[in-house]
Amino acid sequence: MADGVSDIIRSYETRIPVEFSHFALFDFLEHSSTRHLHQLNESDWIGQSGEGGAIFHADDTSLEARVLVQLRSGEPTAEEMDSEYSYRGEFSSGSGELLLAAATGSSRDLKIPLMGAGQYKIFAARSPGRIETSLGDSGQCERWEILIWQ
Repeated sequence: MADGVSDIIRSYETRIPVEFSHFALFDFLEHSSTRHLHQLNESDWIGQSGEGGAIFHADDTSLEARVLVQLRSGEPTAEEMDSEYSYRGEFSSGSGELLLAAATGSSRDLKIPLMGAGQYKIFAARSPGRIETSLGDSGQCERWEILIWQ
């Protein structure tokens, strides 16, 4: 790390279906579901994390999310984490591998190997603008950026 800037160790990107207004990033080898992460009843939450991963809340009209996940060498800068629609938290992973997944599973779910088992910090931001889905539905795809570091 130089000058307080964290390096990108690995980067992953995919588009996943948004089902029931959310998607997950969870340790599928240690937890068979994300049910234990659902602790909020409000409709305006962005994310929730804890043992085994995190879940993210999309807008109710979204059909898809384009998600960029970056594993970082350290904490991102304040400028990188400056977003109105964001969540910052911590999670643990017993296996060191996560699955970025639709609520009911999808062929576009993506395995994300971490730097090993342990505690992690997470920052997730949902961009206010929308893009076209992979199926051509105008303005029904959200853009997300998820940063993970130890």
